[in-house]
Amino acid sequence: MAISMAGAGVRVAVTGATGYIGTRITLDLLERGYQVRAIVRDPESKEKCGHLHDSAHGDRLSFFKLSDLNHPEGLEDAFQGATYVVHTATAVPVLGNTVVDVEKELIGPAINGTKAVMVAARQCGVKRVVVTASMVSICGSQKQKNPDHVWTEADWNDEMGSPYSQAKTKAERAAWDFVEANKDLEIATIHPALVLGPIVSKRITSTKEYIFNLLNGSFADGAPRGVFGVCDIRDVSLAHITAMERDEARNQRYLVGSRRQYGIMDLAQLVEKVASDALPGELRDSVLARLPKKYVNEEEKGPPVIGSSADPSKVEALLGAPLTGVDLSIRESIRDFVRLGLVKGG
Repeated sequence: MAISMAGAGVRVAVTGATGYIGTRITLDLLERGYQVRAIVRDPESKEKCGHLHDSAHGDRLSFFKLSDLNHPEGLEDAFQGATYVVHTATAVPVLGNTVVDVEKELIGPAINGTKAVMVAARQCGVKRVVVTASMVSICGSQKQKNPDHVWTEADWNDEMGSPYSQAKTKAERAAWDFVEANKDLEIATIHPALVLGPIVSKRITSTKEYIFNLLNGSFADGAPRGVFGVCDIRDVSLAHITAMERDEARNQRYLVGSRRQYGIMDLAQLVEKVASDALPGELRDSVLARLPKKYVNEEEKGPPVIGSSADPSKVEALLGAPLTGVDLSIRESIRDFVRLGLVKGG
């Protein structure tokens, strides 16, 4: 890919640069010619940072160690000389794991980390902070009140039923409150749905788990219930970068998600659909045999109701193109899981 001169000589600080979203943004920024400072917990970890160290543009990549979102001392040093900050870092619960202390493990770090980022960015003269928010800070009780409701950037989560939704919604509110009180700092927030698509690291983060678990049989006895929108990691990264670069994105929210909802069984059917060209023959039969055939408790409750999800027209206008189709996202997720040796055989 040719390097865009748009980023030449411009520094961007990226928090959470080893996460699924943060990694893609970091690599894409480097491809566009930016100088990137990756803010991570352990810069020396090959497991977490090796794929960044191996970048073909590593001469424009530097690292800054930040061990704890609750104690983000030193952010001003990390942000020195940066024109932009992309704040992706947040605590994310792993599928199936129990959060013991919600305030300490999720909500506190999300809010305190976001506040610290905003304060440090302003003190360092950063022009704009792009915050990785989430669809969970948009989706509240609207569909309970109106089943035909389609979520847009005008919506806010008004119920925050899970610890993660509390963390993301309150953190985003804190960011907007700060900008309202300090109008010399600009913001844009990006709201991904469930993120699918290509992967570059063997680390299984929360958003990768759905396809990983489908491929490896974790849902063989029944798919978890629930519905959600989906999106592609490449669109999510491009939305962050374009919202950073473009004047019209100043103080705007952008949701990145499909127009319809999906459940785990829908994803399983899409895995089956693309298996012929995404999975090598020796794995294909094993994976297909492990896919779930029904939802948990489907006999009693029936399948989840699949409806409309969100209107991505605002971000599509920003990007100048429609969002990537879910078939392609799943196909390329599978290919990378296979390439990285993360799909077990029979």
